[in-house]
Amino acid sequence: MRHVRTVARIGATSNTNFLLEANSRLGYRCGMKLTDLIRERGMRQGWIAAKLGLTPSHFSDVCNGRKSLKIDYVEPLATILGVPVADIVQAATQKPGEPTNG
Repeated sequence: MRHVRTVARIGATSNTNFLLEANSRLGYRCGMKLTDLIRERGMRQGWIAAKLGLTPSHFSDVCNGRKSLKIDYVEPLATILGVPVADIVQAATQKPGEPTNG
């Protein structure tokens, strides 16, 4: 988990515990990756939001890059989606034009 927190600070302001900034390119790319993972698995955002203890509206905003994803939700979200934490972190920190692993 230490690696995830180190990487998370790259995309966040110095005094936050967020994986990504809302309304940013990082937030948008991470949201796109989450949306793709959810669709590939035939899951619903509302169901995932409930599992995470978030409102469907808040989780939708995260998936659309309008709200920030708190680092505390990364591991549970990865477990729900059945992917390594690194996949979600990579989506949040990947530079435009870099190839993805998934």
